[in-house]
Amino acid sequence: MSSGSLRRTFSTPLWLLWRQGKEPDIGLKVAVLISATFWTPCFYITTLIPGTNLLAVEDVPVLWVAGISFPPNVIVAGVLFLLTVIAYRLAREVSSDA
Repeated sequence: MSSGSLRRTFSTPLWLLWRQGKEPDIGLKVAVLISATFWTPCFYITTLIPGTNLLAVEDVPVLWVAGISFPPNVIVAGVLFLLTVIAYRLAREVSSDA
């Protein structure tokens, strides 16, 4: 993906969030969906495409917990996906209180 495509992809939800419209929840949902579709493939791409590896290079240190490997990019994806879910829930609470 080129930097222009990424810029357009991530500027669309920002525009939807900041615009003054009749349906502010649409911007929030689109932002969450784009973030989720960007980060969640790190969790299942090796299942969809056999023979792939989550590590870009073999000498990257990998965290092992209970016999399960957690490459750095999976940890980052998990943290950012968790932040996306937390932000969505906080935004829903704020919009329901208003």
